[in-house]
Amino acid sequence: MSIELIYQDIPKIDILTTDLVSSWIEDELKSHGVTEPATVEVVVVDETTIQALNRDYRHKNYVTDVLSFSTSENISTNDLPMKYQSLGSIVLCWPVVLSQATEHSHSPLREAEILIRHSINHLIGYHHPGDN
Repeated sequence: MSIELIYQDIPKIDILTTDLVSSWIEDELKSHGVTEPATVEVVVVDETTIQALNRDYRHKNYVTDVLSFSTSENISTNDLPMKYQSLGSIVLCWPVVLSQATEHSHSPLREAEILIRHSINHLIGYHHPGDN
């Protein structure tokens, strides 16, 4: 497993380590039977950046908590083991993580874990009902 943790337009968050994020991603992939090596990029951003991405790629002009950009939108668990070196990118908005953690009465790390695990599901082909 190769994880690249990138901070864009936001200072580094010391509690959000590459090892921790890797453990969440590896665990989530294993829960779906994915054991082949994979690469995932996790980009931590501010509200302005995620709103611009949401507007430009989803045509929804508002701040959101997380976005997933799959390397292949046609991948399904039936295609596993993975044929792709990179599963894609997860873009996480840290200020929204903080806000939602408070709202749900748990830690920012727990909120980040929930969002990253959710995003991994999107990267391997699971989508919300009604998604294109």
